[in-house]
Amino acid sequence: MAEMTAEQLCRIWGLWTAGGSFRTAGFVVAGIGTVGLDEGAAVATYVETTPGFVVAKPALLVCYRDGASPTMDRFRGPGEGLTRALLRLRWGGFLGYLPSQIPDLVIAEFLRSVESRQLLDPFVRPMRVNAPDHLEVADAASRDLAQKIRHS
Repeated sequence: MAEMTAEQLCRIWGLWTAGGSFRTAGFVVAGIGTVGLDEGAAVATYVETTPGFVVAKPALLVCYRDGASPTMDRFRGPGEGLTRALLRLRWGGFLGYLPSQIPDLVIAEFLRSVESRQLLDPFVRPMRVNAPDHLEVADAASRDLAQKIRHS
């Protein structure tokens, strides 16, 4: 299977952090296919340990977890000025840019960081073990119990 792009890794990370059914069963990501639980956890760890993640996390959450367009208004508190918000978020390096561009620039910078990391330390998909997952084990136990109840 082809190497995943930085964008795909962040998309998987966003689905993983969204939680819910994505963590209880495999989920499908466009261009990648089904992503299993081990792979989702491995991608999340890889993305979260990439340099620059902590600074980019607020913009990444809005874009990849929530699926929303990250606008600067989402990151400013009531009555908070742009400069103060940028400093609080540790995005001070983007002073002077249009507020509408800043979240996208933060994300683009992080994606470049992921790409750089992939050159030195590429993401390796975890080996898939042909063991039943917890849902299969629970289903089998339920069937066994139902069979025992019918025979008693």
